[in-house]
Amino acid sequence: MEIGKKVFINENVRVKLGLPDGLEFTIKDVLKECDFKYNIVLSCHELGDGWVDFFNKGEIIEIK
Repeated sequence: MEIGKKVFINENVRVKLGLPDGLEFTIKDVLKECDFKYNIVLSCHELGDGWVDFFNKGEIIEIK
């Protein structure tokens, strides 16, 4: 997981959050210094410049 990389979130998480299909997310940070299950910080331009949320690696789909 690299900061700045574009990713998607899996369908189960997207539905739980009530987000529309097809949103592209950017990895803003990866928290390595903590024991926190949701350590990947994602942002999404379409949801607003201030929107961020925390996810774990299993919830993210990497774009090739």
